[in-house]
Amino acid sequence: MGILAEDGHGIAVARALQRLLPREDLLLLCDDAFAPYARRRPAVVASRVTSLLGELRADGAKVIVIASPQAVLDALAAQPAGSVALIGLEAPIAQAGAACGGGAVAAVVVEGGVRPRTFGQALRRARGASAIHLEQWPLDDADAVAARVPALIAAGVGALALTSPALSRLRPAIERASGGELPVVEAGDVAAQRVQRTLRHAGLLARRRRPGRLIVISSNPSRAAGPLSA
Repeated sequence: MGILAEDGHGIAVARALQRLLPREDLLLLCDDAFAPYARRRPAVVASRVTSLLGELRADGAKVIVIASPQAVLDALAAQPAGSVALIGLEAPIAQAGAACGGGAVAAVVVEGGVRPRTFGQALRRARGASAIHLEQWPLDDADAVAARVPALIAAGVGALALTSPALSRLRPAIERASGGELPVVEAGDVAAQRVQRTLRHAGLLARRRRPGRLIVISSNPSRAAGPLSA
């Protein structure tokens, strides 16, 4: 199974897959040399993503997860149909809405992680919540994030939809600030569930006894790459 991520934060998606599918081998391709995609032109990102997906297909991946919200917006629709299922990381609005009974949802993105206009257009097409608030949060200031959570609750937000794998690192601060009362849904977890359903439906679940392996590769030669413990 292949995972394409912009950077090493894609490991959060790999871990979500390992929890659901512990016997599957995973190859995580981190495009560190080209990140962040939001600073590139859409056509450039689409070309880059198409090329990297081709490498994962050639490696024999039976399913590929595109673990980047911006890559999904720029490139997923342009991908040719093929035998390898593509599953994109998308804002889990419907799941977050279900967690709060269809109430208001805050869709959280990393500052600079997506182009706000493009992402906002995608959010307006989302269903499953009475209202959607777009939040851009820094990754290096947990205190600022924790201070924002009470304001969201006061504004009537009933759940958070974390759209990027990188945001997993902020989840403890979110849960402390909300006292555990604000449901948090991560896009990586939702994508992992879709992968599980896809493999099961196609009869492609691994039957081996050994634990699956996780291999991490970076497009930046200066980054370490190799097997990580499952």
